Amino acid sequence: MGRDNTYDQYKKNKSPLLKGLRHGAEYIALKSINSFCGMLSIKQNQALGRAIGRIAEKTATKDKKIAAYQLEFCFPELNEEERANILHQAFENAGETILETL
Repeated sequence: MGRDNTYDQYKKNKSPLLKGLRHGAEYIALKSINSFCGMLSIKQNQALGRAIGRIAEKTATKDKKIAAYQLEFCFPELNEEERANILHQAFENAGETILETL
């Protein structure tokens, strides 16, 4: 990052040996979700996407820390509560976007 070198602490150290396995599992999961979402209406997909975004917000701790760090860097004038609200909305929107794209 432009400010300092603390961004390195957020790096995801994934094993390159397991890359093929990870990608295969991701492919199977996305194909399954795609089939399931095809049976739902757009409103249902959006609600499910927001729920997935909220789950991701709770479980993707490194991604959440990266996003919080970047929001603090980009919007120093906002207080912590406003940045947390933006972060929450971003996760919900990302979940919605994924399901809408599928």
